[in-house]
Amino acid sequence: MATSSGGGVGDVVSYKAAHDLSSNQFHFVRISAANTVGSSTVSGTAICSILQGNPASAGLGADVSLVGGVSKLEMGGTCTAGDMIVAGTNGKGVIADAGTTVFVNAIANEAASASGDIISVNTVAFYNTSGVK
Repeated sequence: MATSSGGGVGDVVSYKAAHDLSSNQFHFVRISAANTVGSSTVSGTAICSILQGNPASAGLGADVSLVGGVSKLEMGGTCTAGDMIVAGTNGKGVIADAGTTVFVNAIANEAASASGDIISVNTVAFYNTSGVK
């Protein structure tokens, strides 16, 4: 069973790692089995939230940020503060495309100037059906 700590900013829920997630710290992850998270590999889909640690093998604890809090996120490209962020194909954050319906996973609190930048985001979970950025 997944367990949580608190209910405020920066709190986490603990799951099990589905596989080696040591290179996925601050990436989006998805539920892959009961109480287990794995890499997010499909862009723009619903995810669990953002991995806080870097478990090196299956079965180890994988702390994930709670939706509604603040987390760090590794970006897969540039963004500006206030941009809606979705999960890219590698689990890094990318800006939501204007004019498309996507599952928004975060709102950028600051800008990213390059792929690989780690920024502060508010974790959210909603469908943007209006295509508005």
